[in-house]
Amino acid sequence: MFAKMSAFACIAMLAASFTSRAQNRWTPVTALSNGRVFTLCAASNGQVLAGCESGGLYISTDDGLNWTPHPIVQNVTVRRFFMHGTRIYAGLQNGLLLSSDNGNTWTDIPVPSGQNGFGVALNASGHLFIGGWEGVHRSTNGGKDWTDITAGLPEKRLMSLAISSADVLYAGLYRRGLYRSTDQGGTWTEADPSLTGASVNRIAFEGSKIYIASSDGVRISTDNGTSWEARNSGVTALNLECIVVLSAGSLAAAGSGGFVYTSSNDGALWTKSTASKTLVYDVIKTSSTLLAGTQWDGIRRSEDGAATWKRSDAGLTNLQVSDIAVSTSGTVLVCQNGGPLMLSSDGGGTWAASSENTAGLTHVAVSPDGSCFTAGYGGVLISTDGGRSFAKTSGDVPENDLSAVEVSPAGHVFVGGLNDKLFRSTNNGAAWTDVSNGLGSSQVLGMAWTATAMFVGTVSDGVYRSTDDGGTWSKLTITGASRIPAINADAGEIAISTGSDIRVSNDNGDSWSPYPPGIQGSIAQFARTSSSALVAAAWGVFAYDVVSSSTPWREFSRGLTNLDTRAIASAGGNVFYSGSWGGGVHKWTGDPLTGVSAVAVPSSFTIRVVPNPVRASARIIVECGSGDALTVAVHDLLGRRVAILADGDRPGGTVSWPFDASALTPGIYECRVSAGSAMRSVPLLVLR
Repeated sequence: MFAKMSAFACIAMLAASFTSRAQNRWTPVTALSNGRVFTLCAASNGQVLAGCESGGLYISTDDGLNWTPHPIVQNVTVRRFFMHGTRIYAGLQNGLLLSSDNGNTWTDIPVPSGQNGFGVALNASGHLFIGGWEGVHRSTNGGKDWTDITAGLPEKRLMSLAISSADVLYAGLYRRGLYRSTDQGGTWTEADPSLTGASVNRIAFEGSKIYIASSDGVRISTDNGTSWEARNSGVTALNLECIVVLSAGSLAAAGSGGFVYTSSNDGALWTKSTASKTLVYDVIKTSSTLLAGTQWDGIRRSEDGAATWKRSDAGLTNLQVSDIAVSTSGTVLVCQNGGPLMLSSDGGGTWAASSENTAGLTHVAVSPDGSCFTAGYGGVLISTDGGRSFAKTSGDVPENDLSAVEVSPAGHVFVGGLNDKLFRSTNNGAAWTDVSNGLGSSQVLGMAWTATAMFVGTVSDGVYRSTDDGGTWSKLTITGASRIPAINADAGEIAISTGSDIRVSNDNGDSWSPYPPGIQGSIAQFARTSSSALVAAAWGVFAYDVVSSSTPWREFSRGLTNLDTRAIASAGGNVFYSGSWGGGVHKWTGDPLTGVSAVAVPSSFTIRVVPNPVRASARIIVECGSGDALTVAVHDLLGRRVAILADGDRPGGTVSWPFDASALTPGIYECRVSAGSAMRSVPLLVLR
């Protein structure tokens, strides 16, 4: 996991820097920051930390006005911060980090497999506790060893964990209330029977007072948990995610509806304000402001005690992007997970949110006449003003849950349903026709057109072709192609991804041949350059020169902090926009076939380091063509060779070497393998 960094993040980051040596680079677009922010923390030196879903950790040094992604802790979900003196713990979706320098560097604390960091606590004896959906675990040696102390709780899944000044351990359960232990988790008793059936999402303390934020509102105990009472006067939406002590007797709570509640009398009366249009996960007080982390609205800021709120997330680009399209006028349209569709008419310089009814829609397409369509859970919407506002199409699609939307060159709109249906409209959604007959029984993932045919890629039934606008269909014979996550057509060439490789047809789908290997990960989408080169979004972004097909794939991922690329769109003139799951939107200008390193990968050339991260020893496994001369070496980040495992060997097939890392300083290394004329490298992380 992590050692001064996230292993998953650094492996992704290094994979980009090792394989793409470009001078050109992707640059993040500005003012696009509607990502999910689970947790906030005000460090002792004035820095503010934000923990995001998929986007990792962000740091602000100006009281939350501007944010910078942590250089290492990326591509992970940070669920909860916990401060103990000068130490900050970051509970991850799967793991735990510790920082002793206000969040600048982090050390990994190994946790039981699958454990979430929803709650972290330290008792007076220095014992460390972690709670999540794998129960509660205790460590008496700083996380080296863990003991499961879940026995006695009626529910394994925890939402919160905390220790009072009386050294009592409290566990907030998912839909089973609040429990406590006075013997370090040896036994458990129900703390507040009135909370049975509620989810306890946050626990806070002030002296002998205990404050609870739950799905049933606020509960307070003023006598170390002996008795409890509800204090919800003024709280209009009882499903609360957090409660924090601002000062003696002064509280803030927040949750559903985007509401933040403040109280100056220990919760006897609450004053409501609206911080966001979506759920508020966390509220903190910095030296002069209140900051709120939201579900789909980034970070909000109040400088007047929660009376009013405004955006405070410049530089926060942790958006989860599912699709991107560029309109005929050059407007960039971005679908994001949960939030409204975003659009930019100045090349990504500034962004605006489209109408609220686009929230959660996952696919977007543009018609030749300039109309825009977006679809997902909730049906299909149309915009006739360049994406600024959307409305339901005048004709109702028989299904509301849609898996794809595309527009043909003739301007006909097609939407795929989750129930294995495909619908067509020839009048911008005024009426819809079911064109699924003969299409098989598999959900549609994507569509593409040549001059004479339409092609559909499905979840589990391969590729279908229609030469009459969807009136009839024939299944194409493509060996080993069942799931087709991406499909593209340009100038008569059709490209598909099978999840494991890329196939191409130049005869309208009658025959197919494989593209050369060289792409990491499963391809999510295709696009084309101005010279018809094929661009693929996978674990990073890759380009292939279709004209000079003898050249290899070239990776151009430099500048992407998150390589989990889900969307790619061409704006023409070798301008591209890519969207990742947690890394937001980035822009590339220039020919991706020039100035970037070729991914010269012969058939069956792969490298694996098992395990990776490495604590003491590992095996480096290489699969290569027979007779290739192999050189296998490990280098540090300065390029110095620290180990050589093979030099000119010609084993062929699959071969492995033991790698002893016990004498190496913990950190990041690069395993370089040369096979014949090809060279490839993978990051290798050494932990202690």
